[in-house]
Amino acid sequence: MGQSIPHSPDVRTVREGVRGKERLLVYELPEDALGAGSSLGNDKAWINSKATGALERLFSLDLGQVVAGSMVVRYSAPQHGLVPDAALPGQGPRQRGAYCHHEGRVHLNQARPGVFRIHPGYQERAFDLPGSIAVRETLFIPNTLEEDPAVVYQVITLRNESSSTRPLHVTAFANLRGATPEDVEGCFDKELGALLAWNTSQTGWVRVLGFSEPAADYMTTHDVSRADDPVSASELTRQVRAKGSLFGVVEVGVDLAPGEAKRLAVVLAFSPRGPAEARRIFIEARD
Repeated sequence: MGQSIPHSPDVRTVREGVRGKERLLVYELPEDALGAGSSLGNDKAWINSKATGALERLFSLDLGQVVAGSMVVRYSAPQHGLVPDAALPGQGPRQRGAYCHHEGRVHLNQARPGVFRIHPGYQERAFDLPGSIAVRETLFIPNTLEEDPAVVYQVITLRNESSSTRPLHVTAFANLRGATPEDVEGCFDKELGALLAWNTSQTGWVRVLGFSEPAADYMTTHDVSRADDPVSASELTRQVRAKGSLFGVVEVGVDLAPGEAKRLAVVLAFSPRGPAEARRIFIEARD
């Protein structure tokens, strides 16, 4: 006789699949009830995620070590403020009064705790951002009947549930060193529209960080606070001079019309066999 598995009353179990042909149990629970993230793997890599839904580490089975660390996705929007007419440089005579002026970008922090869906093959997190933007993030690593590469996906679905157009920036921050030596450097591959990073002591250990579309902006940095700042979203410098224990940052812009949904993905690939193989894995993963 079957025995039920005890769990928190906040956790809901659902069967995923066509009605009458359900095959897998999936757990749904509030974001603040998740104590630890998922562990997922394939022939070439293993990943762990945090209780926040972010990637915690990418472990290469070929090398037997962590080749990339935490990866965080942040969302930002333009900030506008009212300033006196005289404070606007380069403007001709206008009526007296205050005018709306672009003042940079601010990070959008979720309005309330979201919902996690824990599946044997992926981890999904759904939440809302200010401005009636619904977000769904799905973290997974490919696991098919073939030999799968070391590549991680963070698939993002954005839906504008407001009556106004919403311009957004999606920024991915990734620790591209992991537990390898502190001699990582990188470059931006214009053909791919993605960052490449490698160890100078092991030039064949190559990571590629990008989106399912070419990144509009990028940088490498040692400044971890860029990902953690609760308010300010600094513009990316397009500089790749940082070396050592560095973070790669890539960004795309999205304009969402009322009711519009857009799907994109952050892709992090790794190969211990040089840049050509890493680029191939990334290109195939992007397709």
